[in-house]
Amino acid sequence: INTYIVAANGYLDFIGARDYQLVDKIKISNNLQPELSRTEYLRLLSAARSLGRDQVYFYVKLFTNTALPVQDLNKLTVNAVQEGYGRFRRHGTDRLYT
Repeated sequence: INTYIVAANGYLDFIGARDYQLVDKIKISNNLQPELSRTEYLRLLSAARSLGRDQVYFYVKLFTNTALPVQDLNKLTVNAVQEGYGRFRRHGTDRLYT
């Protein structure tokens, strides 16, 4: 979103319509979500297993152990899982997840 706002603000500055720029009008929340505790993590895994939700169980393990962004989930292949690592291109750079 910030990229689009910067582009729009640049254009508005270029055409002389500075009154329409979004400057200090967007409040960015610094409320980061707290990390899961080990107990919460184990409870998630246990709940997924007891409900027979194997896919959820493996997603929880995947995201907590690899720090793989959710956006890259569609790039994860069977081959990458079998090899034990995946290489994904993100923001112009290659990232290796093991």
